[in-house]
Amino acid sequence: MGVKERLKKYCKSNKMSIVDFEASISASNGYINSISKSVGLDKLKSIIEKYPNLNLKWLFTGEGEMEISMNGKPTDNYVIEVQKKLIEKLEAEIDQLKKDNKPESYGLHAAEPDPKLRRKRHWHEDQ
Repeated sequence: MGVKERLKKYCKSNKMSIVDFEASISASNGYINSISKSVGLDKLKSIIEKYPNLNLKWLFTGEGEMEISMNGKPTDNYVIEVQKKLIEKLEAEIDQLKKDNKPESYGLHAAEPDPKLRRKRHWHEDQ
């Protein structure tokens, strides 16, 4: 079960339609169904703000309980700490993706011309 399925399960558990959940985090209709691996950073921030009882470890890994049991409203410090940890994790993932997408990873360097495309000189150009 991935993030998409766990979000659907969370909605069902809280008697909320997926459309209502998407609207509450300012996502377009069909956003949850379009999730292939993970949630975008902007949507993640919205989820954290709107649903502080949603256990993010469960959402991303399936480990632990779906909801965090808290007496009353979570403190701002708790929410901030969770957000910081997630942002650090996502920034590290972004950095890795940037490294993986550099031209060097394809065996090409921007300053090196491809020898196969080198123009042949004609006899009249030498004169």
